[in-house]
Amino acid sequence: MVADAAISPHAVAISASTTAWPKPQNNSKFSEADGLQGRYLQHMTQIFVSGSSGFIGRQLTRGLGEEGLSWAPMQRSKSNCEWINPRIPANSICIHLAALNDLNLTSIDPEKAIREAKSLALELIGMNFSHIVFASSTMIYGDKNTVPHTEGGLVKLDHPYARVKWEVENILLKAGGTVVRLANVYGSGMAGNNVFSDILGQLSQENQALSIRDGSCVRDFVHVHDVVNGFIRLIKAPEPGIFNLGSGVGTKTRDLARLILDLAGQNNREVVSLKSDDSCSCITIDCSKMIHSYQWRPNKILEAGISDILTAYKFRK
Repeated sequence: MVADAAISPHAVAISASTTAWPKPQNNSKFSEADGLQGRYLQHMTQIFVSGSSGFIGRQLTRGLGEEGLSWAPMQRSKSNCEWINPRIPANSICIHLAALNDLNLTSIDPEKAIREAKSLALELIGMNFSHIVFASSTMIYGDKNTVPHTEGGLVKLDHPYARVKWEVENILLKAGGTVVRLANVYGSGMAGNNVFSDILGQLSQENQALSIRDGSCVRDFVHVHDVVNGFIRLIKAPEPGIFNLGSGVGTKTRDLARLILDLAGQNNREVVSLKSDDSCSCITIDCSKMIHSYQWRPNKILEAGISDILTAYKFRK
């Protein structure tokens, strides 16, 4: 999930693209497991998605529809926060995307954020889903290690946001659920509170230097379509445990800004880092487990993903 840096006033939300959503590619595991998958999906009444109106949720539900899978939103009443659809058919699966994904908000009252997140997870468990898949974050690993993190590595809960995710992970893993630790997800429809949108929001100011908070900060950026493909593979043959999901490639935010400017035809602009370029903030992940278990690989390289967004907003050179 994209939540890695303080955001400037330039940040903008990127509207959803109208381009066709790519279906997951066929792979050997699914061919070998057709019998198992067919039996599972045949008896799975419904897929429920919490957070279906969010950035990933909108793309995921569209992808589920493309796959011919039946889904429904998990909705709560605005008046009393009770679930509107608490009766869950047998053998249903839940993809839990609903969470407080704003770092600043979790910092205001961390204990409240943790209580609410744990309560929500326990409510979902009480609904007797056959399986729950939870969207967590690679922020759980901390940002002081330059070696790609594996699922079995140490966690470092430096930020309240990471603590919230960790607490929910523990609850759902004990219940036999699946945890997906997401890298920084980008694409059309993403919110404005991330470094990606911050850079894009400054493209209209062609006569000024482009400013970023920390040019040496390294993050893994994964396109939302690849994330959706990963979730679809997971729910077709669900396994309990933790899975990293990202591009597996670390990119400095200065290099990200430079690439966006080059693709937008603004390569003459200067990139200014508000912090000295000597920070040690780095989060990269090893996605081998996801690759080996599901033959999943990211298909959208960063340059192509950026080009799609720029084309939609007519920023291409």
